[in-house]
Amino acid sequence: MADLGNGGTARTGDGNLVMGVAGALAGALAGGSVYYGIMAITGYQVGYVACLVGAASGYGSLWLGKAPSLTNGVFCALFSLAAIGAAEYLTYQDSIQEASGGYTVANFQTGPSRDDYESDEEYAEDLAEHEKFAKSTPQEQQEFVEQARQEFQESIANDYTFIDYMTSSTYDVLITLLFAFLGISYGYKIGTGASRADE
Repeated sequence: MADLGNGGTARTGDGNLVMGVAGALAGALAGGSVYYGIMAITGYQVGYVACLVGAASGYGSLWLGKAPSLTNGVFCALFSLAAIGAAEYLTYQDSIQEASGGYTVANFQTGPSRDDYESDEEYAEDLAEHEKFAKSTPQEQQEFVEQARQEFQESIANDYTFIDYMTSSTYDVLITLLFAFLGISYGYKIGTGASRADE
């Protein structure tokens, strides 16, 4: 059981619960960063890396706090869940940013093509907008492009939510959830010291 001796610092046995929680957070952040980095580089959801997040959180907790306990395990699990979720969300945001990569001044300087429009009215409207854009200053052009990019990203986010991103493939979402569950379980098991008891 934890006590508040030594100036109010929570301790469990010979360990320090506060340092254990800090280690769990640091480990989860490190593991989550690796998880996100791999997805950003490869462009794929590498689900089994989620297990690393939980292990990093659990071992980080034991390394700093040396205080395996139920409370410590719960913090490891929660931090692992948050880190995995954050990595997935950042990857989702990257996909939106990538979709709006064509919004550049150079691309806008190229006039619209009639073949890309279903009606003369839409074509004439965009052509007039392009002529106005071509006559504006470089700074105004950049501001116009930034505004157009932001509006496009907001439109995508409304039509393609984070839930849509996560559930776009039934197989992928099941695999991701499975490894996320394993990662969270590893964090909890290591944080409580159960992994040592099994050895």
